Formats: sequence, structure tokens, C-alpha cells
Amino acid sequence: VQTCALPIWGLRRCTEILFIPFEVLRLRRNLSIPSGVPLLVINGGYPGSGVALAVAIAFSQTSSVFMNVHGFAATRSQLFSILESIIDRRVAKAVKLFIGVSSSCTTSIKQRFRNIPIDSTFIYNAISPSSAHDTQETQIASPNDKQGVIGVIGTLEMQKGQSFALQVLSVLNRGRAKKVILRFIGSDPFNFGSQLKDEANLLGVAKNVEFCGILTSRKA
Repeated sequence: VQTCALPIWGLRRCTEILFIPFEVLRLRRNLSIPSGVPLLVINGGYPGSGVALAVAIAFSQTSSVFMNVHGFAATRSQLFSILESIIDRRVAKAVKLFIGVSSSCTTSIKQRFRNIPIDSTFIYNAISPSSAHDTQETQIASPNDKQGVIGVIGTLEMQKGQSFALQVLSVLNRGRAKKVILRFIGSDPFNFGSQLKDEANLLGVAKNVEFCGILTSRKA
């Protein structure tokens, strides 16, 4: 497995896309990938990182490129809409399959490429809706006489399945002498935590849910 994290120049995301052609040339010059090796590009969103798009474009002629998108696709900016449309078409030709982390994530990708043919799917990277309903007969926590702690690490975002974690918690704690604690560890840049708190109240598990924010030197 070969990984690459070449830093793109320190530019704002709205202008970062302008330098993608230069990044493509730089990647081809500095990174060697054997022909025929499948390439998985992990992107925080779409367009996300300019270097992620550049990697997909740079090696699409010699590799099958798959792009795993971990956030929603943004609408094209008015300032660079023409350029972004050109880049999107080039990326669409380069990427064999877009893989979102949820159905809503993949839907946003399709909306971004609504006039451009792409292949897309999604694979949950957290708890799926179906698994949330399959836990009633499954013991996945500590014994009934001990208090278990489940840690969910990552930025609070709708597409990461954290709402389903609350549903699982409500099932696990039914009839338990000592309740399981669900601990969310991560930043909340989109204020999704307030929605999770409301959902926890509705499910009756608010007392057993902790929001820790970002932890660095402290133990979770």
C-alpha cells in the first residue's frame, strides 16, 4: 500500500482549484505509481482537497481511480463556476467510482455532477440504519451489572451515522441496571451536536450521552 499526502499550497479552497493543473504536473513528477495498480483517493468532501482531485486526474490513464468522499459535495461557486465545471468533467472521466459514506453524501455528489455522467455508490463508515434495528437481540456492550462506555470518535456530522448510535444506545440500555455511556469525541463545526442532544432527549438517553469535544492529551 502506497500513501501520499503532498501538501497543496496554502490557499483558500475557493482559489485552490485554480492550481490543480500545476498540482497534476507536480504529482506526475514526484510520485511513481505502477501501471495497473488500483488507486483509492480519500477526499474530505467534494471538491474537498485540490490535491485529491489532482491525484485522480494525474494517474487516471494508468490506474483505476476510486474516490472515497467523506463529506457532502458543495455547490459550484459563482466566481469559479466555469472553471469548476471544467475540472468536474475532467474528474468525472478520471474516477471510475465515487464512494460516499452515506446515501445522503452520495446524493449530494450526484447533484453536483447532475449533468455529468458518473458511477457512484455508498458504504457506511459508521452504524447503518439497518444495523440500528438489529441490536435488540444482540449483546455488544458490557455485562448487565457493569457500566460500559462506547466512544464515537470523529467530527459531528449528519452523514457519519451518529444519530443511529443514539438509537443503538437506547436499545442497549433497556432494562440494564447500569446504563451504557455513549461518548462523542470530536469537533462540532456544523453545530450538529445540538440536533444529537435533541434526539437523545427524545430517546430518553440524554443522561447517558457525553459530548467531549476535541481531546488531545486527555484520556477519552
